[in-house]
Amino acid sequence: MGSDHAKDGASACEDFSIAEVLRDTDRVASFWEWFADQSVDVWVGKGTELFESLDDVQVDSTEQEAFLIGLLLNDAATRTTSGSSLRHSEYQIRVEQATDVLYQQLVATRVLEQRARTDGEDETVVEILATVPAKFDTSRLSGPRIGPLAPRLRSMLLEAKQSVRIANPYFDAGQRILRDVVALPRKGVETRLLTRETDHAEHRTVLNEMYHSLSTDQRYLFNVRELYELDDAGYQTTATHAKIVVVDDTVAYVGSANFTATSLTSNFELGVKLRGPPVKDVAAVFDEVYRCSRRVKMPIG
Repeated sequence: MGSDHAKDGASACEDFSIAEVLRDTDRVASFWEWFADQSVDVWVGKGTELFESLDDVQVDSTEQEAFLIGLLLNDAATRTTSGSSLRHSEYQIRVEQATDVLYQQLVATRVLEQRARTDGEDETVVEILATVPAKFDTSRLSGPRIGPLAPRLRSMLLEAKQSVRIANPYFDAGQRILRDVVALPRKGVETRLLTRETDHAEHRTVLNEMYHSLSTDQRYLFNVRELYELDDAGYQTTATHAKIVVVDDTVAYVGSANFTATSLTSNFELGVKLRGPPVKDVAAVFDEVYRCSRRVKMPIG
């Protein structure tokens, strides 16, 4: 059985999907103990095979995917072959790193359980998310209410089950977060994207690539609208500038970051991840602007 603390020098987790979804110290502890008892350096196999090995730990499909997401986003696992879902994909899981990650998830789960015993149903939970240029020392900024922006956004998208609303004016081709977006309609998640200047060459290319990668049925779940208007003199009068993500009407991100390489890696960007009553307000504002915006016929000609 593992020791009662993470190894010295272990990297701090950037994502807490496992703690946030499972919210059960007994089950997270069982995962931690299982990995701590392994005699191999790297576990290799499908996600389904992993959970069959842990048959005494009851986890549903959503929790299984959150577990795998947590290992992936915290660099304890590599997906080597993509299957029909995360659970049916093949992985290489680095056992020592996974053990360290799961210890940190266990600590976080205990904190969440304690909060759940004391929080009211209408509590608003706020987490500050930031991208900070690498040249700055951010060691004094770490804490339970400050998280890395890009991994948190990706985690939100990966955990979506029903609907996602996105307002984002700019995006770069090849960003991993765009692969997360296009994966949403593939798993049955209604996806609404509000952007601008869809006739811009790069925007058009990215959106068309996303659209063409979807099946006919999946395309019905991928809807794009544009807010961008000019006056008679050619000057901009209104445009999408907000950066918003709302997932399943339960969690929202509001901040400064575009879906671009610089915003997600090297700029100074700041935002908040919200749970609680304000999420409905964010969704309501998005819905009204989206309703009044121009529908983009896909593919874009």
